[in-house]
Amino acid sequence: MSLKTSNLVPLTQYNVLENNFFCSKNKATSMTASKQENNKGDGGKYMERLDPQKLYVEFRPGVTTTEPILGRKYTLTHSDITAELFLTIGLQFAYDKITSMRDEVLGEWRNSNSGLFLYIYVYIGDFGSIMNSIRNTIFRRELPLALEAIVYGDNEFFVAHPQLNYAPIWIYFDSIDPSYKRFEYLGTPIDYK
Repeated sequence: MSLKTSNLVPLTQYNVLENNFFCSKNKATSMTASKQENNKGDGGKYMERLDPQKLYVEFRPGVTTTEPILGRKYTLTHSDITAELFLTIGLQFAYDKITSMRDEVLGEWRNSNSGLFLYIYVYIGDFGSIMNSIRNTIFRRELPLALEAIVYGDNEFFVAHPQLNYAPIWIYFDSIDPSYKRFEYLGTPIDYK
């Protein structure tokens, strides 16, 4: 069964709701503390880490916490006001959650000659050189947090398919401006645990 938007709960409870598993608060705290410790070497400017209490996950019809692999799509949106993150996992992207700001992060599992990989898409756009530069800077700053939210929010999937913890993550920065339009490797899901 899938969670309805009105039934979303933060991922800090260890419970099963409509056959969906949510991680324990203790695990989330230790993961967050570990990430912060690992990022202290950057002159005190380490990026804000995932606050599991502000992550909400919705599983749409056709997906469970562990299946399918191919066809599994992620839509990550956020609230600038509350700093909450909303991860929707389904067979289609959650276009109903995408706003005119186009600041969502989209992802899906794809197959190539080299095997499975996680494809991530962000829209830098065609907003003029200054705005494109700002959007590029923000996406690059926030992408590790977004990837951490996807990996944490879909934890049971990665437990069921441990080999995917080591699958490459490729991100496509989409822009009309060729200086921002690129395809880059961003590590593997295990890097964001």
